[in-house]
Amino acid sequence: LNAHSSRKSTEPVQLIVPPVGDPKMQCVKAYLNKSRKIDKDIIQYFIDKKYLYEDDHRNCVFIGYDETGKVNFVNKRGTNTFKRFVQDVPGCDYEKGLYINNNSDKMIVVESSVEALSVMTILKLKGRNFLDFNYLILSGTEKYQATKRQLEIHPNITHAILALNNDDAGWTANRQIKDSLAE
Repeated sequence: LNAHSSRKSTEPVQLIVPPVGDPKMQCVKAYLNKSRKIDKDIIQYFIDKKYLYEDDHRNCVFIGYDETGKVNFVNKRGTNTFKRFVQDVPGCDYEKGLYINNNSDKMIVVESSVEALSVMTILKLKGRNFLDFNYLILSGTEKYQATKRQLEIHPNITHAILALNNDDAGWTANRQIKDSLAE
């Protein structure tokens, strides 16, 4: 190793969007609908809005955009039900998270992309319009600060609904979010 290779770079990592694989997205659609029981219309909504595609490794690729329309977040989820794979692409903007803006005054906060799809499916099953909500996908509970940042960016939001997992990490993040918003 030379002296320069052991130093950590302070330069921001450029976010690189993975190449598109199967344009028909057969693996992604089968995984989300058959294995995860996500409603087909909600899968199609994500595809149409360019929030979802299949990469050349048959992974679900979830895309987030900042307020200017620039890609700021890429999260991958494997479609192989026998081997779990989840990865955020280096360079994601954790300050903002993966935000789905439906121009609502209500924002639902979840831990993962598939959980957002699940919440949308449940809303639809209950006769509610899933488009009546914005969604913030944290990509893990430790990235909870994105909640406060999205509320600053979108002052029209009057309700933040925390739909984090019912486990220790989810409850800790719930408290941290509430504390940061109380400030």
